[in-house]
Amino acid sequence: MVKIMNKYFKETITQKALAVKLSHAPFYENPSEGEAAPKQFFKNVCTPIPMPMNEELERVAGLLSIPKGRFLFLALTSALEEANVLLKEIDVSEYQREFNEAVEIELQAEVA
Repeated sequence: MVKIMNKYFKETITQKALAVKLSHAPFYENPSEGEAAPKQFFKNVCTPIPMPMNEELERVAGLLSIPKGRFLFLALTSALEEANVLLKEIDVSEYQREFNEAVEIELQAEVA
């Protein structure tokens, strides 16, 4: 019984601490929520998703009491951050940069 109460206490404190923390988070407001933001800051992106994914989205967003648009905004933000980390780790422009440097060296050699 003590272990269950300890888990409940920890989960309660975690929930309350995150609620306080997130109340001060600098999230961008979705124009469909609260005060509308200027249109130049947002773009609607429509794409079909499979029905099972939509059902899961509705289930998870509903369980968490997060509007689907907010959930998707946060998920997309997270995915873009992760993609940019991977792009940097892989150094996708490495060969293009080396090619440009080689061309520059050749051009300098022709001028000299």
